Amino acid sequence: MNAKMPSGLYGYQEALITIVMGLVLFGVMEMFSSLLLIIAIQLWDDYVDYNSDRYSIKNWAFILGKNECLLLGIIFFILSVYLDYFKALSGIFSMWIIVYIIKLWFNYIDKPQNSGEEVPGE
Repeated sequence: MNAKMPSGLYGYQEALITIVMGLVLFGVMEMFSSLLLIIAIQLWDDYVDYNSDRYSIKNWAFILGKNECLLLGIIFFILSVYLDYFKALSGIFSMWIIVYIIKLWFNYIDKPQNSGEEVPGE
């Protein structure tokens, strides 16, 4: 959040401007349900990354505890569903699709390209 962004502003300044613009343009409840969904997805991501980010001080699963992080993420997701079920469900489905595409992409990158050379061990 303290890093300079391409706009020249700090991360926290961009976040604050985005929240204020969202409140003005879309209203309090719309922004609140969106923030709940963002927090739920962030907590789920930290829960999934618990083993790989084991020594990171920025991982909420490490700070709160792995199960507590998952439980809090579920609570935030349920609150988001309560406020706007269509947005919450489409956001979660989009998250799963994006994760799947990224896994496919990384699997494609990790495979050796067929350049006519024989790959050792095959």
